[in-house]
Parts: sequence; C-alpha cells; structure tokens
Amino acid sequence: GNLGITGKGGSAGASEHGVSISDGAITQSGTGNLAIFGTGGGDSGTSHGISFGQGSITHSGASGTLTLTGAGGGGGGGAQSEGIRIVDSSAGTTITTGAANLTLSGTGGVGSGGTHHGVDIDGQNQANGAIIQTTGAGTVTINGTGGTGGASDYGVYIQNKGIVRSSGVSPADIAASSAATLRAWR
Repeated sequence: GNLGITGKGGSAGASEHGVSISDGAITQSGTGNLAIFGTGGGDSGTSHGISFGQGSITHSGASGTLTLTGAGGGGGGGAQSEGIRIVDSSAGTTITTGAANLTLSGTGGVGSGGTHHGVDIDGQNQANGAIIQTTGAGTVTINGTGGTGGASDYGVYIQNKGIVRSSGVSPADIAASSAATLRAWR
C-alpha cells in the first residue's frame, strides 16, 4: 500500500518545521507510493517545510514513487526557511530509490534575513555528503522555487559535497526558479 506523512509547523517562533526527520529511517518496500508533505510555520526564521538530517528515506519496491514536497514558513526578519532542507552529519543522510521515480519539490519561505531556498542539499563537507540517488531504472527530479525577502533565495542549492546521482538508466533532472536559480558547488 501507500505510505504518506503530512505535517504543518506551529504558528509562532522559529524552528517550526512541517516534518522533521532526525536520526530516523522511513522505508517503503512494496509497490505503493511513499509521499512526505511538509509546510513550515513560525513567524520568524528557520522553519522548513521538510527538515531531514541523519538517516534514510528509501523506496525499494519494484514500482511506485517517492515524493517529498515542502514549503518553507517564516516571516519578519527571519532567515533560512527552506522548502526542503537535507543536511548530512557524520552518520550519513540518504534518499534512495531503485525502480521508483524520485521527486523533490520545494518552495522557500519568507523573511528579510534571506537564504530561503526551495531545495537545499547540504553535505556539510562529510565524506559521503547528503546523497539523493536512484540505483535502478527510477528517475530523479528536483524542482525548487526560491522564497522572498533578503538575499540568496535559490531555487535549488547543492553545497558542501551534497550529491545528486542517477546510477541507473535514467538521467537526473534539476529545475530551479528564482532570481538566482541554481547554485551548486563542491
């Protein structure tokens, strides 16, 4: 069957993530879909739609989809309210599919502090980085729209050894929309 997770952050303060996954594992091993939807709350900064660090999200079934959809919150003078924030630590952070198609869609939040990225993949300069991958016939698609307020509101931001790869037969497709649409470096 299908597996779905939906969350919305609280309305006041900072760090009001819609869905926060830390040192955890989410697995879909059947033929259904795995979907995570998060909307950041808060009235200041650092309220991500989906915050994921240290752990794994895996779809190992023969068919289906793995989808993450996040919208950042924030407001006022806040900074870094991202649609989807994926950050590595020394323990590793991975999102992996085989035959299933993988899609990340994020929209950055608001606040005059800026850095409201749609999708931020931050490897934190760790050996393996934050890894987004397919290992079989599945596709990887990343869509990001930068938020508003301040500077550096990228649609898709891949940094500090963040990794996006398609090891199977399908290519990775990355689309970004904002004033500074796509920024990636190692």
